[in-house]
Amino acid sequence: MIQIGVDGRPLSRPTSGVARVIAEILRNTPATEGFTFHLFSHLPLHADFADLPANHIHWHTGQGILSRKGGLYFNLALPWLLRNKPLDLFWGSQQVLPLFLPRMPAVLTFYDLVAVFYPEAMRRLARYQQRIVQGYSIRRAGRILSISAQTQADMIRIYGYPAQRATVALLGYSPPPVVRWKPPLPRPFILSVSTLEPRKNYGTLLAAYAGYRLLCDRERIEPLDLVLAGRRGWESKEFYSSLDRAVATGYLHVMEALSDGELGVLYSAAAFFCLPSLYEGFGLSALEALASGLPVILSDIPSLHEIAGPGGVYVAPGDIAGWTASLFTMHRALPLKKRRRFSRSDWTWKRTAQIHQQAFRDLLAEG
Repeated sequence: MIQIGVDGRPLSRPTSGVARVIAEILRNTPATEGFTFHLFSHLPLHADFADLPANHIHWHTGQGILSRKGGLYFNLALPWLLRNKPLDLFWGSQQVLPLFLPRMPAVLTFYDLVAVFYPEAMRRLARYQQRIVQGYSIRRAGRILSISAQTQADMIRIYGYPAQRATVALLGYSPPPVVRWKPPLPRPFILSVSTLEPRKNYGTLLAAYAGYRLLCDRERIEPLDLVLAGRRGWESKEFYSSLDRAVATGYLHVMEALSDGELGVLYSAAAFFCLPSLYEGFGLSALEALASGLPVILSDIPSLHEIAGPGGVYVAPGDIAGWTASLFTMHRALPLKKRRRFSRSDWTWKRTAQIHQQAFRDLLAEG
């Protein structure tokens, strides 16, 4: 069996975009493929991922003072552990490698270049950490798998990484588990799914939604509610003040800590979906919305075009008037809309996992 070390820290927390990617790749790599995975984190495995098969996936929880912080554990404690662990390869599952990684082949899964394009959208400490380790990680990696063609092109252009060692590994979709849950929502709603953080551009959406409600009042149309499904991340005090005022109207709802099944219920029940991001490395929630048959309004950015193609309505991220008009137009068209058809077979986690498996094998074959 090929022994692979993995940055498992995202799996120590409730389900997020990166954690879902790692978990789905592991779930779609059966033991018969010949890999044993050793996941390392400063915290225990979160209950959301208790279903990961145990016969070829092993969890290692850090001990001692260096395990109190994820960054300290990853860059200082983990390299020491790896020196005493007979591994064939290390998988940097969230696009970074430990600074003192021992001599072994390494593969990166690369998600985005937020630190380059929108550094102001990151917490200061995270921004500095990213600047320190990102360039090193890219130079050290023998293969890099990017989650979109645009992300790969940007990574190669900015860091000069050899194109022949880079591969696109588009993300997949799997139907959510069926759960018996009714959303506590009084009216039909528009849905957006993402962590509340600056690059998700929810300030623009709040302003556009206020304008949309004014248009509905003027035309004597009952407005749809707006649901933001995602945890409260790092944002400004001004944004959260605006958000709380909007929530107080009773028409905007923030829903946190939802399971995959509960998110699936929201996708099935929503009138349509919107994602106003300034930047996305991929846009997994847009894929989930399309796979659920929802009409979508998306930011006019390359990675979202890769997913939705001609099936999306696109608006420039900063165009509040454009977002207002698109929300209203989509609402007015709803009586004529049918659930959209979307080819789920083009977007499978099995294919994402197979691309990773091949990268592991190719790099190891180089000796």
